[in-house]
Amino acid sequence: MRPIFVRVIRVLDWPTYDGWLWIDGYQLAPDLAGPARPSSPSPDHRRANQARSGEGRMSRRPRPHQPMRPAWLCRNCAAPWPCAPAQLHLATEFYGHSVALAFYLAANMQDAVHDLYSLGVHPDPRALHARFLGWLSLTRRPHRYDVR
Repeated sequence: MRPIFVRVIRVLDWPTYDGWLWIDGYQLAPDLAGPARPSSPSPDHRRANQARSGEGRMSRRPRPHQPMRPAWLCRNCAAPWPCAPAQLHLATEFYGHSVALAFYLAANMQDAVHDLYSLGVHPDPRALHARFLGWLSLTRRPHRYDVR
């Protein structure tokens, strides 16, 4: 493994693991990678320092439980997505529309299969079905029957 030199353009305010941050930048050619020039801290650098030090944590919104592709792990808790909080959020968001939720999850499962194969992993179809669609029966509303 060799290190690469990157010029950071900005620090992004995207949800990630605690202590990590997303950056936007580009890789420098080896002949252009010289010593970094000192500059005044930008607002993005101050925000990154606040994130590392823990300042302002009470004012932040909770991080959503979204999939991190291509591994299909939760961006928030690193559990296999859809994790339990993501399932609760999806069941609430799609309440009364279980067929639409099933189509959404089936499309995500298909994307996960494609992504995992591209990583060289051969996923177990039964395990993926249980993970993405197996919990759907718990979200269905009971039918009301008219008793006369």
